[in-house]
Amino acid sequence: MPIWNPAYPLYRQALTAPQATALVAGGESYSYSELAEQASRVAGWLRSRSLAPDRAPRVGVLASRSLQAYAGILGACWAGATYVALEPRLPAARLLSILERARLDALVVDTAGATHFETLGGALPREALAPQDGASAPNRTRVERWHRMTASRAAPEPVASGHPIYIMFTSGTTGVPKGVVVRASNLVHFLEATSALYHLGPGDRVGQLAATSFDLSVVELFGCWAAGASLHVASGSRVDNHYGPTEATVACMMQCVTDPPIETPGRGIVAIGTPIRGCPPRWSTRAAVSCRTAARQG
Repeated sequence: MPIWNPAYPLYRQALTAPQATALVAGGESYSYSELAEQASRVAGWLRSRSLAPDRAPRVGVLASRSLQAYAGILGACWAGATYVALEPRLPAARLLSILERARLDALVVDTAGATHFETLGGALPREALAPQDGASAPNRTRVERWHRMTASRAAPEPVASGHPIYIMFTSGTTGVPKGVVVRASNLVHFLEATSALYHLGPGDRVGQLAATSFDLSVVELFGCWAAGASLHVASGSRVDNHYGPTEATVACMMQCVTDPPIETPGRGIVAIGTPIRGCPPRWSTRAAVSCRTAARQG
């Protein structure tokens, strides 16, 4: 049974509070009406193409922290597709590895993402949406330009609980990157749990810190817009996720540590943030992590 679409809250806000700020990125401010228009352009473009009739289309979003990145993610969701967020700063070999496994049907890029067209070559899908000043893709890929797209009047398409919303690829430190499918029911539960912690509302400002290819970004994006808040990407900010052989395990905990805690001999616990109210004092300096700190970024 159709239940939900992660782009619907933004669509609703665009109808009820069109002039409220939805996104601040690259020094520019975009209202809910403007962001919804850009997202619906992507959705309309995807709907106009014959993509993957036997499954949800897979749409890559190869973009930096730009308007096109957020509109691409929202537009893919709006059209009932599955999005795969890709970071333009990743090495070409890693991007190629992900593209080979993702089996994308279409790709949305900004100016930074378009610079990879020549390098990615034959791994690109047959359909791409790029800015007016973007580079040209190989002949097998048909490139449409953002400025030629018109906004779609159709509302976001409801999806069933088992619908794949996005695919997140792991770091690949143990071999090759692996795709993890996150379904609508998973995302709904995650957003409900985090909304109970933040209590966001209209007028609140949410910092966009996590890479869009990282799970925590969905709280920042969809949690923000569901509450009618504004998403802020700091000008000139840079977010790096460094992966490699780990000597520590980072745990994001939303509850007090039990007494006694489970410990690995020879390893200690480093606490981040302030103690949770009600946590036993003798553990507060060793293992208590602020709920808000833990929920934001491990």
